[in-house]
Amino acid sequence: MQPKNGSQNRKYERLEISVKGILTIRKIQGQPVENKGNITIHVQDVSTGGIFFQSNAQLPVSPVVLYEVVFILDERRVAFKGTIQRKTTIQMGVFGYGFSFDHDSYQDFNFFYTFMQKKIVSKKQSK
Repeated sequence: MQPKNGSQNRKYERLEISVKGILTIRKIQGQPVENKGNITIHVQDVSTGGIFFQSNAQLPVSPVVLYEVVFILDERRVAFKGTIQRKTTIQMGVFGYGFSFDHDSYQDFNFFYTFMQKKIVSKKQSK
């Protein structure tokens, strides 16, 4: 894992990673959605506020669509609910998504926060 260079105006420090994950739509307008399948994603960076991932799927960017994302971090399965805040086209058929965690549904917050703090301290010490 490498600290991500670039935009320093972000609210949360980000770390570059490269892991596959699964995305599932959980609710639309507050109503549970029957699981119609999982979408494979490629998580590219993480912060305590959210993740950036790529996918071949065209996903809605809407505050009324609640997703759950699951991936492996430091040999542990983590799951977070949240919303897609932005979408960019990376190339034909590949899209990048900014995913913001719903902090009220952090199932793995303590582990995740500790993991991020260790990586950020390590990043600062290596400079």
